[in-house]
Amino acid sequence: MDAGRWLEIQAEGRRKLFLLLEEALTAGNLVAAGHLLVMANGTAGHDRTAAETVIAERARQAAERVRALLSSLTAAPDRAPVAGA
Repeated sequence: MDAGRWLEIQAEGRRKLFLLLEEALTAGNLVAAGHLLVMANGTAGHDRTAAETVIAERARQAAERVRALLSSLTAAPDRAPVAGA
């Protein structure tokens, strides 16, 4: 396989990865989005297109909201809703 073909394959994989990430965000599947963001950062952490940067930033913000929510739930167990209240 020549270098040009290898680059095409890599670019296609990158496009698919960001498409899957965007789809996971749109569907509200934050677990999948988190996993895909890790993969995207590993394969395209630099030299992103503008569109890729927007998608990655949305995923980062969603992950931060989830972390904050989980942190608040674990930090204040006495504030958990009581069944029947």
